[in-house]
Amino acid sequence: MSACLQLTDLRLHPKTEIRILGLQIDPQLRWGPHIKRVQDKMAHQILALSRITASTWGATFSKSRQVFTAVIRPAMTYGSPVWHTPETLRHSRKTVNKKLQVIQNTALRRVLGAYRATPTAVLEAEAGVPPVDLYLDSLQLKARQRLYTSGTTALIN
Repeated sequence: MSACLQLTDLRLHPKTEIRILGLQIDPQLRWGPHIKRVQDKMAHQILALSRITASTWGATFSKSRQVFTAVIRPAMTYGSPVWHTPETLRHSRKTVNKKLQVIQNTALRRVLGAYRATPTAVLEAEAGVPPVDLYLDSLQLKARQRLYTSGTTALIN
């Protein structure tokens, strides 16, 4: 994948990943570039969440939790039925979940106004938000159910 394409004055160099429907796909399907892009996007969204949730003023807990569940979490887990591997099939791909768990923890600390030393389980329990791996597994299950009940699998077979 090192050959360049020359079209008159335009010279195109090959890329190591491609963006398809908002997913960064690399040749080995490791999802590293996609998770890196998610991390960058979430950094901006968490800063925006921090601006609207201050300790003495700003959105209430319920409103800030709603922003998290309606804006941040869907952006963080976009395309997860494609790139997420459920726990029963996973061997050593826990790094993706760890990176997403850090993002969720940071956002929940902003929502709750909690300290950095607050344990993750306490954050999730107080906010009423499941851990990232369980949430991704549920999204995977819902996507499979939609696929099987829609009749698409019979069409593919």
